[in-house]
Amino acid sequence: MIGIVFSTTEFTEATQILAQYNANQAILLWDGTEIDYALIHQQMRTGLMQKYRYCVERALPNFKINLGDLL
Repeated sequence: MIGIVFSTTEFTEATQILAQYNANQAILLWDGTEIDYALIHQQMRTGLMQKYRYCVERALPNFKINLGDLL
């Protein structure tokens, strides 16, 4: 099961920590810049797979598809 949270703004630090704390439930965070990037480049599915892989491998929900692995 995957949970996806979309926000047009940045996520608070508390939200990111809570999502990471529940990493075994794979909660993926998408902010406004990522949504724009994915829609413009038609990469919603690819972005979802990248975020999910990053979450599973590193237990982090905040992979930025528009920045890659620059976090």
